[in-house]
Amino acid sequence: MPPPYAILIAAVRARRAERRVERPDPSVWLVVAARLGYAARGVLWVGIGALAFAVAVGFARQAAGSGRVIALVAALPFGRLLAAAFAVGLLGYATLSVVAAVRAPEELPDAGVAGVAARIVDAFTGCVYLALAMAAARLATVPAARGDRWGEGWLTWALGLPHAPLLIGAVGVVVLASGLAMLWRAATRSFATRLDRRLLEADTIRWLSRLHRAGTAARGFVFALCGVLLLRSAPAADPGDVHGLAGALETLGRQRAGPALLALVALAFIGYGVYQLAKARFRRMEL
Repeated sequence: MPPPYAILIAAVRARRAERRVERPDPSVWLVVAARLGYAARGVLWVGIGALAFAVAVGFARQAAGSGRVIALVAALPFGRLLAAAFAVGLLGYATLSVVAAVRAPEELPDAGVAGVAARIVDAFTGCVYLALAMAAARLATVPAARGDRWGEGWLTWALGLPHAPLLIGAVGVVVLASGLAMLWRAATRSFATRLDRRLLEADTIRWLSRLHRAGTAARGFVFALCGVLLLRSAPAADPGDVHGLAGALETLGRQRAGPALLALVALAFIGYGVYQLAKARFRRMEL
């Protein structure tokens, strides 16, 4: 017969296990939000890349940003349900980005210059995806809404502020810094450690990591171009001169050897989206 203290310890441990079942760890909901967010981002970047590739090969005339991709998804059969799913997923990723900005940036927990810069980028990313989630929710609830024009009202309001050129310039600096940070991550970071090796073969993880590296580099290049275009348009503060992701892709396509370069960037975007979809299922979560 075991000693009395062993029985008492076993009883305490059993009670603690029951409490953990009764009160789930709040981080579980953050894991669910993260996986939904990765899935939504995956579909989003596959759509952006597919439309950009169609422009590069002459099947389409205009590249698309995030808002237009969501609008195209909402126009499909059961589009309102798909838009609602988009809204939930994008809100999940926005939540994850904000939590990363408040707690500690992913892979940069230090409080140095790199950590502060990563917090700013995460906060900016959270705001962008929150706006996209609101646009998707609007498409889900208001069928006549124009999702591809989701930012025009905010843009008009921002350009009406007294110091609009400074505001556009500040956003341009943040977007340019985000692009440079993505290029730095693509060159220095290892993405293989983010996937669960218990669920995937080593070769599969290696190829998915290459897709992520190529996609991160392509996104960094295009985001840096967006930042440069914003800085160039800041002095005039003209809405017609302020371009987002779609404008940067179109600018890229107009350059010498632009279609070939645009096709490469588009394929990298698609690969990045595939990696995000895989990460929604196979990402190791340690929150």
